Amino acid sequence: MNDLQKELRAERVGFNIEILGINRTNYASFNATATAGRNLPWLQDRFDLAVAEKWKATYRDVRILDPVNRLSGVFNLTSQNLLLPTHYTALKKLLLEAAKVVDSDGDRLPDLWEEKHFGNLTPGPNEDADHDGVSNLAEWAHGTSPLNSSSRPSVRLTVVKNGALNSLVATFRRPAPAMSLASYELSPQLGDWQPGLKRPVLAAPDANLFDGTGCFETSFRFDAAAEPGTQGFFRITLAPVP
Repeated sequence: MNDLQKELRAERVGFNIEILGINRTNYASFNATATAGRNLPWLQDRFDLAVAEKWKATYRDVRILDPVNRLSGVFNLTSQNLLLPTHYTALKKLLLEAAKVVDSDGDRLPDLWEEKHFGNLTPGPNEDADHDGVSNLAEWAHGTSPLNSSSRPSVRLTVVKNGALNSLVATFRRPAPAMSLASYELSPQLGDWQPGLKRPVLAAPDANLFDGTGCFETSFRFDAAAEPGTQGFFRITLAPVP
């Protein structure tokens, strides 16, 4: 499963895919064996939760959930051993299908996102349902709620020492990196925005927030030497992948 997880991340299909192991309540003594040499998340079921029983899961079931946690398929590893290439390919295909982004009305808002927040596909990308000055498209791009005016996009700025220079690090939320493109522009006086001559670099790997929104935290570091007393501005634009 470790290898499969790496392959799925390399596909950059859209919604992020995470493989999570859940051990049955009466098999806790095997946790050390199950996790040895692996780095996949592993949870222990409890008798008071009884997740496996509530899900009616059969031993070694892989239960495939869509981005809003609805069951989209079940793949059993006992009857379909992954040592056979055909089974491995079949499971990988099911996971990739579940992670596809569908935008049936072509408004740049994923159908699942619209259905989750509005229950239908009628909202437009430029509408502002909660009247907080942020469009639906911007709310989607930052993983904030379009129906809660206190949930607004934000960028956290910090200054870090980078050799002889002070670098600016911008940290913000966004959907899975495969779903959104980040571009940046510079301006000396908040006008005449131009693409930056130097690309910002990732200050840290994209971090999955696991907060139910499918969002990651991204940190870009801007390295730019400037004369003392000068000023400059930058802006980051997030847009859906075409």
